Formats: sequence, structure tokens, C-alpha cells
Amino acid sequence: MYFVKLNNKLRSLLGMVGVYCLCVSSPLLAALSSQQQQTQDAQVAALQAATQLFMHRGEGRQPAQAELAEAALGRLQQHSQGLAVGDLQASVPAYRQQVQQALVYDLSSPDLPWDFNLNFSNALSSVLQGLQQNAIAAKAQPTLSAEQTLLWDLPARFQYLATRYTARAYIGDLEPLSEDANSFLAQDLDQQTAALDNDLKALAVALEGRADVASRLRDVQIRWRFIHGRLLNYNDDMAPLIVERSCRDIVTHLQALQRSL
Repeated sequence: MYFVKLNNKLRSLLGMVGVYCLCVSSPLLAALSSQQQQTQDAQVAALQAATQLFMHRGEGRQPAQAELAEAALGRLQQHSQGLAVGDLQASVPAYRQQVQQALVYDLSSPDLPWDFNLNFSNALSSVLQGLQQNAIAAKAQPTLSAEQTLLWDLPARFQYLATRYTARAYIGDLEPLSEDANSFLAQDLDQQTAALDNDLKALAVALEGRADVASRLRDVQIRWRFIHGRLLNYNDDMAPLIVERSCRDIVTHLQALQRSL
């Protein structure tokens, strides 16, 4: 009887050690590196500044909306520091200037200068291209888990949807932000909507059985279902306020989900 009890205790102890080792070594618990987090946050901030600018121009040029755009620019500046890739440190101030000039341009009218879309698209593209270069390097150091890899660019891609949608609703289409057809920056709303729908389904499969993250993923899925049809039929009954708010919430939930893995 004594040996049976001892063996049971030993098995219990070994089981606890096994669980501990699994938790320590599991890639699910590996957080993003500081460079990876900086890169992701900078991409989101650059696109949020654009989104809030378009909201500002189209929704009455209210000071509160201008403050949101300025706050996003501040986050872009903060997160891009130390990411010295290509001309990034020069392109961020140039982009900031474009946003700030547009925020104060003829507040009596929603219209912007005739060449704004081209100039703004070029400035935003320069920032995002630099961040994309950094993202390629950051994604590999350290190697991300399968779940983290699926999540890696989702926040920026959802914010990109909000940027493209609000631009189309308020100021007209932006120019393509990348010449690489494989980049989400080169894709229109319907293409990226279909791609994101597939990737969210893949993420749900990868995280199946993870009770600790189920509520966050469910929040993302609910918001996504709410705007999915609007993004596919973006030429009919545009709803930029709904899409912007929903994408912003999705980005918040996705980044919180990624930090919890």
C-alpha cells in the first residue's frame, strides 16, 4: 500500500513537471519581441492616422477627430523610433506633415486639394513600405509560432480596410500603396475582405479548444460578421462610421489576443 501511494504521488509530480515543461516550451506562450511589437504597432498607427484624417474631413472637421489623428501620429513616431530601415526615419516626418496639413486645410469645406490623394498616397506608401521591410525581418526573429504567424499582420490588414473604406466614402480612392501584387497594400477592399475572411477561419481552427482566448476571438468574429457584407458591397449604402468603429474594435481585440498567447 505504501508503494502504491508513493507511485501515485510520483506520477502526480511527474505530471505536474510535464505540464510545466510544456507551458515553458510551448510556442503558444511565446510573446512577440519588442521589435515585432513595435513594427506591428507602427503599421497600425500609420493607418489609424489616415483613417482619422478621412473621418475628420468627412464628418464635420471636428476637433475631437483631429485629436485622434494627432494621437495616432504620436504613436507612429514612438513606435517607429529605432526601426532604422531604408528611408523610414525620413518618410515618417513627411507623412506626419501631410496629415497635419490636411487637418487644417479649409475647414469650411470637406474638399481637399486636387492633388491630395496622389501626394498623400505616396507619403503613406513610403511609411508602410519601410515598415513592411522591417516586418519581414522582424517576423523571423524570433520565429513565431503557427498561431502568432496567423495573427501577425491581421491588425494592420483590418486597419487597412478601415483606411481604404473611409477614404472611398469621404475623399475618393487612394492610389495603390504597393506595386507588389501579393501585398495586402496593393489589394482593393473586396480582395482583402475575402482574404481576411479565410484567415480568420484558419485562426479559429488553430485556436480551437483554447478556452483562455475563446472570448476574444468570439468578439472579433461577431464584429467581422457585422461588417463583412458591407465591405463586399462597398459601393452601396456606405457606412464609414460603422466600419471604422468595428475595424478599430477588431484591431484592439486581435492585438490583445496576440499578447495573451
